[in-house]
Amino acid sequence: MKRILTLIALAAAVTVTASCDKEGGKETPTVEFARVFYQLYSESSVDISVRLSQAAEQDVVIPLEFTCSTAVIGENYTVSGVEVTVKAGETSGSITITDVDTEYLNEITVSILEVPAGFIRGSRMTTIVTTYYIEDKIYSFDFDSADLLDRYIAKLSVEGTVSGSEFVFAEETVIPVTISGDGASLCSIEGEGAVFEAGSNTGTVTLIINDASYAGNAPVNISLNTDDEDDFIEGDIPAMTITVKGVLSPATLLGTWEFDEVLDLEELELWFMELGDDTELLPTHNDGFTITFGGSDGNYTITPNDQGDFANYYRSATIAHTAPLNPTTGSITLGEYTSDEAQMYVSEVDTPRQQITYFKLSQVNRAFSADTETLGEGTIAMRLRNDGKLEIYIKDCDQPPFGEMWWDGFDPDMFSFASTFTKVE
Repeated sequence: MKRILTLIALAAAVTVTASCDKEGGKETPTVEFARVFYQLYSESSVDISVRLSQAAEQDVVIPLEFTCSTAVIGENYTVSGVEVTVKAGETSGSITITDVDTEYLNEITVSILEVPAGFIRGSRMTTIVTTYYIEDKIYSFDFDSADLLDRYIAKLSVEGTVSGSEFVFAEETVIPVTISGDGASLCSIEGEGAVFEAGSNTGTVTLIINDASYAGNAPVNISLNTDDEDDFIEGDIPAMTITVKGVLSPATLLGTWEFDEVLDLEELELWFMELGDDTELLPTHNDGFTITFGGSDGNYTITPNDQGDFANYYRSATIAHTAPLNPTTGSITLGEYTSDEAQMYVSEVDTPRQQITYFKLSQVNRAFSADTETLGEGTIAMRLRNDGKLEIYIKDCDQPPFGEMWWDGFDPDMFSFASTFTKVE
């Protein structure tokens, strides 16, 4: 009951507007706490911040008072100082509360004891620090599957059982990671495990392939090893299945591949129609179009046939690895030739993110037109899916004779026309 009355009184105080004293036509600056409430967990710390409504002309010292009926400073909790100093030219300063003994302490009231000269009271003259035992942490991977080409960065998020999505780690935390499955010997964890930075509730695990020449399809499972972490709880996606594939090479693709479909075509056409583009002009009519990969010993070729709209872009050419070009927004460069991306239309109908390999073609029709030919180098990206289909993304061209209303330079979502191909011979 005492706690409830205290919170009600504090909330009422917050609604009181500070007076607007003026001197010489200038509004007198205020001093107040940055927040009304803070949460503090055992074995962690919290910074209590006091702020000024305008920068101080010289150092400003604000004395504080700490009130707790069940605990004593220096015995049951520690403060870095009993006054806050705001440096000249700045608008805030802070002290730190730490070493909390939650057996004796569940709430600390911190008050501004005296308003410094030249300032008036703001609306938050008191703040309450509520203490908790270390809360359990619910962890989950962002995705349940991915491909390992040369490197993959798996992301995790953590929520507190008390603080929810506002939970953050007080200090850098590293949790060991377990890898298992057929591909376990083909890859390694970079560093000591999953790394969670101080002040964040997200972490990463980086996998690297052991043999850069590997080409295959071996699954590996990764999960956090929380045996020594009693306060970690499995969330919605407690583990990932990652397929170890290696960097895609034309040597893996030798043979002829026939066009299947432009992924999420209906949605793609709707976006073009939104700005008034004629969708019949889009290069999406590709029944019978094929690409043949040939060559050996590091020298490879790509040969298209003359069927469909894609024949207006592709030409017989050599093909070799190249650096990522025109990746989608939010992409993560994985290696020299690889990227982790979220192509808008692929994400809608396939996997949320795609791990793709980039290739330079020695010759394409950069005009992407049946009527105009502008020969030059071109870039594509490819991904060999677990179902055996090949995804191909066009990654650059000059302004084409379609999508005029959308064109403002090459857009990797609107102009890559991500498509699947099936091997036919």
